[in-house]
Amino acid sequence: MDKCILLLTLFTVNANNLFLLHQPNFNDLYISDYLTLESLSQIRTLTSCAYRCVINRGCVSVFYDKNTKQCDLKSVLYPVTDNSFTQIGSRYYSVYEEGCPKDFIRNRKYHLCYKPYFDTIEWIYDGMSNCDVGGYVLLRANTVEAYRHVSDQLMVTPEGDGYGYYVDGSDEYTEGHWIFEDGTPMTAFIWGDNEPDNSTYSDFIYLKRSNGKYIMSDTQNELYGDYICQKRMNEEENLIGLMALK
Repeated sequence: MDKCILLLTLFTVNANNLFLLHQPNFNDLYISDYLTLESLSQIRTLTSCAYRCVINRGCVSVFYDKNTKQCDLKSVLYPVTDNSFTQIGSRYYSVYEEGCPKDFIRNRKYHLCYKPYFDTIEWIYDGMSNCDVGGYVLLRANTVEAYRHVSDQLMVTPEGDGYGYYVDGSDEYTEGHWIFEDGTPMTAFIWGDNEPDNSTYSDFIYLKRSNGKYIMSDTQNELYGDYICQKRMNEEENLIGLMALK
């Protein structure tokens, strides 16, 4: 079943409308884990729950139970119903902002609009090219917290073929000086233990799973892997106000 836009336009942000998208495959299901930003009781309407998500910029998705009036804000988007349990009356919604494709993950707190791709590539330049075709770039972030959010998201995302993910970043030109593809210096890293190892030609960044999280590893440009594309968004703060609620 296709996703349907929930009944409401929440806010205008930078002239972009903000919506919640109903995820019907989660009807009467709930996921309980450490990725809950806020667990709010006695929230009388879905509209009120949606508003709480709007004002919490780290909110990526929402569970709302119309029977218990419970509203839980989540920091990730659950792509599958694995690890869910039955909760009659629960409904699940994802945040969608105009300008960020509907099948991408939107985190307003960390200025991210991105999607993991599972069409395995043999070297990083294929990932760059594939992202560029859609008008995107390989994932890049400016803070450790943003990369930790991506790690959390990947932990709830099916692993596909089991490879790690190429993201933007290279020290190909000057060893130890990491820059993005456009030449901007990198300022945030989530290196694993003994990383980067600076071995020969290990000049690119790969996110791999290790001890219950994803960490950065430096790698060669030829390694089987998946990749993450990012849509760059206009992030100037400009909340106009509440729009039509139906």
